[in-house]
Amino acid sequence: MSYAALLSKIVSQGNGTSRRKQRLKSAMREAAQARSFEIAERGSRSAGGDWFVCRLAEMKLDIGDVAHVKALRDAGHKIFKTQDGQGVLARALIMEGKTQEAEKIILDLVLRNQSPDPLRLLRLLPPEPTLLDKACAAFQRSERTSYRKAIQASHLVEVAIATGDVERGLEITNQALRWLDGAKPERVTYSEPDRLDDLDKALADFHELMKDVGEFFLISGTLLGIKRENSLLEFDKDIDLGVFDPAVVERLAKAVGSSFAFAPDISSNIDGFKVKHRNGVVVDVFLHHVEGDAVWHGGPAHVWDNSKWWSRDEEKFETVTYKGRDYLAPADWDKYLTENYGEWRSPVRQYNASLEAPNRRLRDAGLARLYSRQNFVKYYHRADFQMLLRAMAAYEAAFGADAFLQNAKRVMLADSREDAHPFAATPRPRLLADT
Repeated sequence: MSYAALLSKIVSQGNGTSRRKQRLKSAMREAAQARSFEIAERGSRSAGGDWFVCRLAEMKLDIGDVAHVKALRDAGHKIFKTQDGQGVLARALIMEGKTQEAEKIILDLVLRNQSPDPLRLLRLLPPEPTLLDKACAAFQRSERTSYRKAIQASHLVEVAIATGDVERGLEITNQALRWLDGAKPERVTYSEPDRLDDLDKALADFHELMKDVGEFFLISGTLLGIKRENSLLEFDKDIDLGVFDPAVVERLAKAVGSSFAFAPDISSNIDGFKVKHRNGVVVDVFLHHVEGDAVWHGGPAHVWDNSKWWSRDEEKFETVTYKGRDYLAPADWDKYLTENYGEWRSPVRQYNASLEAPNRRLRDAGLARLYSRQNFVKYYHRADFQMLLRAMAAYEAAFGADAFLQNAKRVMLADSREDAHPFAATPRPRLLADT
């Protein structure tokens, strides 16, 4: 074969592999299980198929199949020499209960890998204080830039919260601010695609998942969009749903363990269960509590209070049809939305219910302070200075102008002018060092 022919063949194979990767990513995003497995299996048998082997192994773990990864490991497959494969192996070991082996792999990845992926794996490990110490040490020694350390430190804060050490979490936010001081922002400016189709897909797939799980109902921004606009809010970041029965939460956790469309989104900030669709949409399922004439839901830091929207002789819910599917909603949804948003009929594009809802109530001031500090870093990273200023104002009203707030204003607001920061006017950019 001539050199030109060989070069043409290599280029053709590369283009074919690239197209196959895109097809797999698209199929996975659509939660098309059969098609995803078919593409991955074909790709794994092709030249340069290790990427597909990793994706196939991840998908097998997503539906609870550890045996597939165990077989690859026993065969000494070369993917486990890569950082990608090491992450797959760590997940499999955790599912097998071999957490000490998994911890060693994950900590090594935190040290050697600048992406946030290994940090997410930390939350799958038992929340022991020694884990936080080891993770912080590996993170400090890693070659991440100061800016990336500041942005990704939120994962260490989550580990601190899981271990019950709020003070350590606050200290990590102080360190994150020191990393930010003088660091060059790492942001990119391509715009985030319209998420409405993704939101609709996630809600429809969740509706299907819950058929054998139990009763749920629409709440918060999800209810607001459907009632006001007959659509989910295109600028919303997640889907909000409620349940009353704790057993439904338990069954949901079990169902998600073998679901292809959804995976648990490990988080400490809600009382209920949080899942993530394959297209990236997060679904917050809040457990609701009834106390006298009040109903509340939320998390360990703060809750939202509502009036009981039904009486003994009245139905709790009404049925709402959206995109051909029936959902439950609070019977007196107008009163419910008014308590949550005030004048809910007027659209407000930028709104954070954790900061601004009129029915919000602090439950744990220390945790609320910690989550608020993390919001500072998030909004700064997104160059969303309007929300950053509102978050700072809410923080000062609740906790006063402490040293952290004063330093945050000095470090972050110098970056808020358009002439000082090229991305300051860019609405919600996609993020290079995203969390």
